[in-house]
Amino acid sequence: MTDHIHNKVTPKPLLCNICGGPVVFTSNAIIYGREFGTGKCYYCTKCNAFVGTSKNKPDEALGILADKEIRNLRQRCHSKFDAWWFNIKNKRKRRIARIELYDRLAKELD
Repeated sequence: MTDHIHNKVTPKPLLCNICGGPVVFTSNAIIYGREFGTGKCYYCTKCNAFVGTSKNKPDEALGILADKEIRNLRQRCHSKFDAWWFNIKNKRKRRIARIELYDRLAKELD
């Protein structure tokens, strides 16, 4: 598993939380070949880890940078976690269940 330097969310990261390399704010076309979402990301020029940006604040990171291994682990976790709320038919109840589950997860993980 990757050794992490730190896991603190920084709205505008300058150093990679994985390798300590320099991070640039750039077009996410560097990753996908064309722009998606906000069209921006924070990208580590040393290890190629990246994080997208917020729709409401397109110059702020959505979380910490992730390399391929971390992205794969997140996807595996989401496939298990999302099953708890995703199939609730009522839109309002589904939204509430999702919020409550994420809140519980955050508390459990401190």
